[in-house]
Amino acid sequence: MQDELLATTKDIFRSESTPVLLQKMLLFEAVSVKPLVDVCVNLLSAELQPVNSNASVVVSKILAAPLRWGIRRFCFRVFTGGETLEEATTAIRQAQSKAHVGAIIDHSTEEFEDAAYWDINLGHKIKLVRQQ
Repeated sequence: MQDELLATTKDIFRSESTPVLLQKMLLFEAVSVKPLVDVCVNLLSAELQPVNSNASVVVSKILAAPLRWGIRRFCFRVFTGGETLEEATTAIRQAQSKAHVGAIIDHSTEEFEDAAYWDINLGHKIKLVRQQ
């Protein structure tokens, strides 16, 4: 079993270019720096705040836009198959053909601590299951 896993891992790495592997390595290094992650989470959380006269909220919302772009551009490719079921299905097929890797589709909406979001997220997950 371990030899099989090692062969699969080699196939995965072999299927990626050196620049892509370096980009992924840098991403993993960045997300391991807790203060950096905390700042990013705080900036993105500001988008959920109502706009008011608080200057720090306004600045955070402005700074969150390029951060959100960077997350979509770099993190989504590593941590998700896409934002839609179609994008995820395409990513799974590519992984299967390139490196013989399977996947499990899960609609991973963020589980906010606020109970008001739980029903919304449950609805998204039910919709995904019904599409199967």
